[in-house]
Amino acid sequence: MLWSIKNNELLLEKLQKSPLIHFKEDEKDLLEDVVTENKQAIEMANIYSSILTGTMDAFASVISNNLNIVMNRLTVVSIVGHRRKRRNTW
Repeated sequence: MLWSIKNNELLLEKLQKSPLIHFKEDEKDLLEDVVTENKQAIEMANIYSSILTGTMDAFASVISNNLNIVMNRLTVVSIVGHRRKRRNTW
């Protein structure tokens, strides 16, 4: 989504600088407002992208921590089971 907004920015800048298209004064003002709104949309998309990245990183950390807990418990069960098996064979 961010790329499409940035592409809109390029298009709007080309529209503003194009010598082939002549805008009336009120149309120029409207185009400037659209450019401003588009820049704000880019900033908001960047902010939300950062928030989402942070949330995904936090979720990955929680998953990794849970996996570590499970692996530790499985290791303990494996060691205890191995020791019991060894005692029974003697």
